[in-house]
Amino acid sequence: MASEVKIKLVEGTTGIAIADGHAIVVDRSPQLGGADLGFKGGDLFLSSIGTCILTTLVGQARHKGVELTRVEFTLSGKSGGSPTRMTEINIDAIVEGNASDEVLQELTEFAENKCFVSNTVKEGAPINLTRRRPGDAVAAD
Repeated sequence: MASEVKIKLVEGTTGIAIADGHAIVVDRSPQLGGADLGFKGGDLFLSSIGTCILTTLVGQARHKGVELTRVEFTLSGKSGGSPTRMTEINIDAIVEGNASDEVLQELTEFAENKCFVSNTVKEGAPINLTRRRPGDAVAAD
């Protein structure tokens, strides 16, 4: 299954990310010359991991007949290294429902291990950036 997101600069440092008819405003922090009008790249990165784990958890809970009553994740990343990147990602998870602590733990671990985004981060994937000029043909896959 292929994914595609279009990113366009709107004005200044503010852009918009569009996928499947949904949009997210993105920007830089004022410390980096931005207007702080939307998510920063690192925020979206952590959000991608957390929302993937969330939806994987919900899907597996439904499959197992478990009703989740509370799910909250707080994700944090430590920055550093050369090149600059997140060197550590931590997820604080609250998962409650109508199942034993053991079952809720199993569901949480399943979600972490089956999440497409976190698996991509853990295992790595090449990133290939190709600059096109207006009018250049788009390469077919």
